[in-house]
Amino acid sequence: MSEFLKIDLQAVFNHKAILEDKSLVSVTGLTELGLGALKSFFKSSYYPKISEIVEIKGVPFVFPNNNIDSYDNIQCAGQVISLPKGRYSKAYTISFNEFVDSEDLLELLFSDGSKETINLHTICWGTAGLKNNRFTFINEIFGGNEGVLHGKSTNMTDVGCTFSNLDIINGNLFLSEILLPYNPALHIFSITLEINNACVHCTGRCK
Repeated sequence: MSEFLKIDLQAVFNHKAILEDKSLVSVTGLTELGLGALKSFFKSSYYPKISEIVEIKGVPFVFPNNNIDSYDNIQCAGQVISLPKGRYSKAYTISFNEFVDSEDLLELLFSDGSKETINLHTICWGTAGLKNNRFTFINEIFGGNEGVLHGKSTNMTDVGCTFSNLDIINGNLFLSEILLPYNPALHIFSITLEINNACVHCTGRCK
């Protein structure tokens, strides 16, 4: 049975993208908030409750604390995410791009000094809701390594974010950090890692 590490990103969050109504902007007390030219938001009533564990295709995610006065996503600017020592076989993300469909590189930094890059394909939040396959957080998503998580914006337009399943090639090495790309249009809600319990150095669990 697969085991997972749900990464707590709250300390790295630097942007707010979830709000029930744009009229609440003035009471957030936050400075970095809103998406696109219209400074819209993901409407919070369409998304999980505060810090709820969300399961997508058997993968658990911690959904961000979307209190009105809390940041709820990472606007990517080259941040480094430190990890507990461990071997991981996959990385799963919930992300979105503010303006366009994009492909970015996540750099994995291992404890022996080696590196690996993995591609993160992210769909524009405004066009994601128009894709043929629409998903919600409360339904099973299906097909391939990517899916659209469907919702509404504060303007009541169809929007969405991307679920991605990313293979880690060097899963038998100890991963220590993830370096995010510099792309302010790329936003990340949540990251979960799948623990690699079997490695090439042993016949079972490797600690």
